[in-house]
Amino acid sequence: MSLSELRVHAAPEEQVALQQRQEHRQVRILVLILAGTTLAMAGVEAARHSLPDLAWHDFLIQAFSLCPYLAATIVLALDRRRERSWIGLITLGIGLLACALGNWPLKAGLPHDFHLSDSGRTADPRLLWGLAFFLVVPWLIWLGRRYPAELRAAGMEGRQLPQQLLFGLLTGLLLSGHLFFSASFSGAPLVHGWNWRYFLWILGYEAGLQTWAEELFFRGFLFSFLHHQRGWGFWRAAIVSAALNLLLYLPKQEWRQNPLVAVGVLFYVFAAGMLYAGLYRRFRSIWPSFTANLVFDIFAFVVY
Repeated sequence: MSLSELRVHAAPEEQVALQQRQEHRQVRILVLILAGTTLAMAGVEAARHSLPDLAWHDFLIQAFSLCPYLAATIVLALDRRRERSWIGLITLGIGLLACALGNWPLKAGLPHDFHLSDSGRTADPRLLWGLAFFLVVPWLIWLGRRYPAELRAAGMEGRQLPQQLLFGLLTGLLLSGHLFFSASFSGAPLVHGWNWRYFLWILGYEAGLQTWAEELFFRGFLFSFLHHQRGWGFWRAAIVSAALNLLLYLPKQEWRQNPLVAVGVLFYVFAAGMLYAGLYRRFRSIWPSFTANLVFDIFAFVVY
């Protein structure tokens, strides 16, 4: 057998070995990120009363969850690029800067158990610092142009975009309608006339950082990895990704003091994660789930 024939026969085995090494690396990074996030947020919660104020608490929670989720997804998307580590560090740095600017000017000095809606700062000009959360958006746009194939593989697939956005909008409205119907039995006012500055802060947080990190990591990476690469069935992969998505919401203080609200939050986060996974399987893109997530979160803010 000639040398060229040996190469032809060896190539598939080398490809399989390379794919296995990549999958093992992805598993290690996934376990490291989720375990580190869980331990870090548990540590923040344990030390919550010794932290200076709400700004430190919220910054640390975001710094140990949203920021590494976003950076890890980018690193894994650029797995075959030599510069992946630098790009990941820059992504992490931009996320941390966005969290610092979005939290400290507004939340510094507030008690740990306060929510912004109770702080008396819902019309404060410092709420405009929430627009700093949008710092991650131009960076993601640049990455999408610099590495189009890799970012499409991570879920930023733009084909059939109008159809994707329509499905996402309908899913978000479905969840919002269900929430409105369920909340109507509470007897509490369902629509709040928040100041426009407060709305901009919420919009910056949701559309500028949280939803990008959430959808790229839990749908673009985690669900896709379990379902498409590891061969898990849809329900198994969707349940695991939706359950782990709850990690983002467990440290939040504003709803845990009310058991009924806590059950509602956990139910909707899990149900939404299942629906978002279904959207991702349908389109192989995060745009539908991103749209649904954003619509539902903004509606929940208006109602809450």
